[in-house]
Amino acid sequence: MAQHHYVPQFYLREFLDPASVGTRSPWLWVADLERGKVSRRSPRNVAKRAGYYSLPGQRDVAETEAIERLFSQIEDTAAPIVRKLNAGVDTLTGQEWADLLYFAAFLALRTPSVRTQFEQFFGDVADMMLKVSASHPAHFAETWQKANPDRTYTPEEIDQMRQQLLKGEFKMRARPILSLTAAFDGVKGAVYPAFAQMRWVILRPSTPDTCFLTSDTPVGWVDPTPRPASYGGHGLGMPNAEVSFPVGPRVCLFAGWKFAPGMRALAVNSRIVEQLNRRRVAYSSGRVYAHLEPLAQWAAGFSKRQRPDDRPSPST
Repeated sequence: MAQHHYVPQFYLREFLDPASVGTRSPWLWVADLERGKVSRRSPRNVAKRAGYYSLPGQRDVAETEAIERLFSQIEDTAAPIVRKLNAGVDTLTGQEWADLLYFAAFLALRTPSVRTQFEQFFGDVADMMLKVSASHPAHFAETWQKANPDRTYTPEEIDQMRQQLLKGEFKMRARPILSLTAAFDGVKGAVYPAFAQMRWVILRPSTPDTCFLTSDTPVGWVDPTPRPASYGGHGLGMPNAEVSFPVGPRVCLFAGWKFAPGMRALAVNSRIVEQLNRRRVAYSSGRVYAHLEPLAQWAAGFSKRQRPDDRPSPST
């Protein structure tokens, strides 16, 4: 089964260790938050899963790879724009911004941290619906038998399964295709339209020894407004929502709803860079990538259970 990168290789190569550039096997530094360890890896060997974007039930290889090909086309369009920003250019055309934000919108929703949240949500909904059905024995028996036409269940078997469902002994899992569908719907219906309307700024560190890192969830948003702990809203539509997307060690795209109009570049101090790096660690599902080992070691100091910031929600 083909290996699919949920963080594109061209993007990860922007975070190569400068000492490795020009060598046969250039590397970046990977912080494993679960183990608190740092390792040196090639971009082609990280942020990937076998068949991660494959379509189930397709026999033709070309059909199973349709989504991967689509992502490749989006990445091919975005790659020269990312390289342009990392080369120090601060002025992009309207089309370049549109292409870059379209890439960012997909990158925000195609990664494991967000797809897992989608699948958990769908599984929870299925659990709730089954428990409601299980509370009505006759309806449950009829529905269960219709859903499993290849086997005839006895009334005792059906009632045993009904009781197990009511006790929470079964946990429903959503099919991965559902999270892919939700990702596409989310990009086209909410995330990209919001990105296109938000005010974007190009951030560059003001000192040469301060740099951005990235993670297995490169694009994320949060509403930093203080609120009660019981309030869980960090949706993109919140009026104070902030989006961050590092495209290289010295460049981070940043957006909000209330910024002054006119895209521009800003020099930011080390405190702001660190705060954005903390967010990147918080958004990740366990892997952080940096171009220098000390920066990766800093990220590895945060365990997977003790994130520096609230993680964002895929809600918009």
